[in-house]
Amino acid sequence: MEDTIRVLRTDEIQKAWFGRPSGHRHHRLAMQLADGSVLVFPEAVVAAIVRAYTGVKNHPTRRAVELQATEAVNRKKDFARHQLLETDRSEQEIAALLADLLSAAEMSRSESA
Repeated sequence: MEDTIRVLRTDEIQKAWFGRPSGHRHHRLAMQLADGSVLVFPEAVVAAIVRAYTGVKNHPTRRAVELQATEAVNRKKDFARHQLLETDRSEQEIAALLADLLSAAEMSRSESA
């Protein structure tokens, strides 16, 4: 995992655009941050995040999910070869990892302040 952890707050995102760029087959999500930088996500990433969000948020017992980069060999037509797919990692492990990441980001932010 990367040494730098950056947690984006809602107030750091100034604008977001979602749509299919002219001349492209797939949608993109672009977000302009307060520092002027722009993040662009391909449709496959957005779909995976939406799938994870709805799968956890709307499920009566599920609390967390991990997505991992996978090469989808036997995929449906028009699906990207590289996908973020669900793993079998336990919800407890994922929740602990997320807590550790947030804690490390907070420590890093307080050290640089």
